[in-house]
Amino acid sequence: PDDKRGAHFTCTIHFIKADGEEIAVEGKVFGKIAHEPVGENGFGYDPLFLPDGYDCSMAELCPEEKNAISHRGNALKILKEELRNYYADK
Repeated sequence: PDDKRGAHFTCTIHFIKADGEEIAVEGKVFGKIAHEPVGENGFGYDPLFLPDGYDCSMAELCPEEKNAISHRGNALKILKEELRNYYADK
């Protein structure tokens, strides 16, 4: 049923600094699972994933749109900020 089709992509990145300290970040993109695959862009589950706020699958988004909301991009943005904060204190 439609109310049981909620889903999300998750990307976790672990950065290990020279001193062995670890920074772990996680990026997510939420949406739902489509009833059938649609779209030609992307790979994996992209044709079946309908991101929140969009009326199309991840596989129908242009690369710029997809990168702006992707779980990997979100994780990298968070890591960039964590590293900026860490090295600002040094």
